[in-house]
Amino acid sequence: MTKLFYIAIATVVALGLAVPAAWASVPSVDNSTVLWVNLVNDTTAMICPTGDASYLDVTVKDQFNAPMAGVLVEASFDGAEIYLVSPVSGTTDISGHVNLMIYGGTDNSAGEQTVTSGTEVTCLGVTLYSNDKDFLSPDMSQAPGSENVVEALDYGIFAVDWLSFEEGSRSNFNRLCNEAGGECVGGLDYSIFAAHWLH
Repeated sequence: MTKLFYIAIATVVALGLAVPAAWASVPSVDNSTVLWVNLVNDTTAMICPTGDASYLDVTVKDQFNAPMAGVLVEASFDGAEIYLVSPVSGTTDISGHVNLMIYGGTDNSAGEQTVTSGTEVTCLGVTLYSNDKDFLSPDMSQAPGSENVVEALDYGIFAVDWLSFEEGSRSNFNRLCNEAGGECVGGLDYSIFAAHWLH
């Protein structure tokens, strides 16, 4: 009788441990959302060493459409010209929400156009978002001694681009061109650059 009792308890415990594993929460791509905030336009994001530009607004929900609290969400960029001050990651709050701020700059001192990079957002090994974006930054140079700060080398790059007619110019921060004069890097772009000075 005692043996049967112990076998029954062992079976219940074994089944009891197996059932929760089958119902474990997993991030759902269909139920979760990843949105870009403060984009320059539909295809272009701006990043800054102080993280005060474009960012990713993420809400993680599981396969039952329930918010997943306390899970790590990470963003990665495959563009060699994207330089980060720190990893882009955060832990979700009780509603499954986290803002992923991007602290960094670009290195397009050799080119005159924006930097294109793939962006991937993952949670617990599940890819919630994957897409390409064009990136702008007032921190355009990663030369030794100037990494991740908006300073004189960046101003020099901006000065070279001043009154450029290139729509996709690395210094055309508002992505607009003056229809009358035709130039694409002008006063509005300078005011945006100045707002990030020494960041």
